[in-house]
Amino acid sequence: MSNPLVTVWLTSYNQGKYLRESIDSVLNQTFKDFELIICDDCSTDDSWEIIQSYDDPRIEKRRNEVNKGAHVTYEIIDACRGKYIAIHHSDDAWELDKLEKQVAFMETHTEYAACFTKVKFINENSEIWELP
Repeated sequence: MSNPLVTVWLTSYNQGKYLRESIDSVLNQTFKDFELIICDDCSTDDSWEIIQSYDDPRIEKRRNEVNKGAHVTYEIIDACRGKYIAIHHSDDAWELDKLEKQVAFMETHTEYAACFTKVKFINENSEIWELP
């Protein structure tokens, strides 16, 4: 099996309420050449059960036996096989063409080491939240 162009690293800790939307926003991307590494940091809610409910060959599921916080970073980076790493958090949802746009930019602008997107803030019901 060849390496994917992108590794999506999804961090998870006690965000069960938002996790399914977060995972689905990755799996439904218009860009398909990715792997998804989900690292649950010993959540005490239903996050791990939600993660386990997915049966998709692009997903690698990891769970810390104790909460490690940011110390898990190097372990995950070493596991990433993609040319690019996209960091995603369990309380975020992506636009469906996010990876497609970012990969296109990175592939045509090799002088850059990273790119980011403009964000839209959403509330707990996934509705756009306008800043005052």
